[in-house]
Amino acid sequence: MAKFDFKFETIKRIKDKLKSKAQKELAEINLKIDQKKVKIDEARRELYETKQMLRKDGGKVSELHYYERHGIYLNGKITKMIADIEKLEIEKQKRLDELVVKTQESKMFELLKDKHLQVYNEEELKKDNAFLDELAIQKSGRK
Repeated sequence: MAKFDFKFETIKRIKDKLKSKAQKELAEINLKIDQKKVKIDEARRELYETKQMLRKDGGKVSELHYYERHGIYLNGKITKMIADIEKLEIEKQKRLDELVVKTQESKMFELLKDKHLQVYNEEELKKDNAFLDELAIQKSGRK
């Protein structure tokens, strides 16, 4: 029996690589989003500590100004990171849509390969049956 040779194997392999690349890019964006969220949590914790320092009695005016300005800086930093996360979420959605398309293309070639394999197996079975019929005819002719 001859080996099955899928004529679109190269294209299928390329589609699978593109799908893997899209999955990797999506994972990288998810990682960036997670890192930004951790940084936001850290900045919020620091902001909370700054507010606690502002509430303490007996502080110098210069310290109060420092903590107040630091709080304003942290609020701006948090706002910027939230905007970055929103941009990353938009990019994530684009990559997710791209991944869906690439997955569909990859699946299409997988189904095509399965269909060609099925046709190939049917043809091989017909050839084997024809060969067995020929053997039976030759054997019955010898008697």
